[in-house]
Amino acid sequence: MSNGRWPANPALGISLVRLMMGSIIVVAGTQKVLGPLPWGGAGRFPSPELFGYYIPAHEFIFGILILVGFLTRWVAIAAIIEFFITGIVIKLTSAPPFGGYESARIDYMLLATAIALVVGGGGVLSVDYWLAKRREGQRHLALEGEVAHSAGQGGLS
Repeated sequence: MSNGRWPANPALGISLVRLMMGSIIVVAGTQKVLGPLPWGGAGRFPSPELFGYYIPAHEFIFGILILVGFLTRWVAIAAIIEFFITGIVIKLTSAPPFGGYESARIDYMLLATAIALVVGGGGVLSVDYWLAKRREGQRHLALEGEVAHSAGQGGLS
């Protein structure tokens, strides 16, 4: 809804949501990476010795990718899988304080945010947006060159 003074800008809005999600995930991953490894919370996963190293690295690296908006939709798909598993499968079926609804709320919000990023992309403040604009400009220049080349050949016939 806009009255003309402040028009809606969904691409900017999704950028701000992405920046917040990336910040949360980077901080969570950093806390796990700087803590004792393998990460102790992985004990609730099927293969804790694997996930004890994978989850901290995944959150740190993917959090940075989300933060800068690079490969946003692909990383968001991985986040959907992660937050579905942690929020619904792990935390909702575990007892408080590390389980239950109170513990899973942030996972549900990050799950919803990841779904929004898959649908909406990284927004205007992202590397993905910059790369798309750059490709679009190169494509436009290539088309102009083809048109000029065709026009030049047409004049010779």
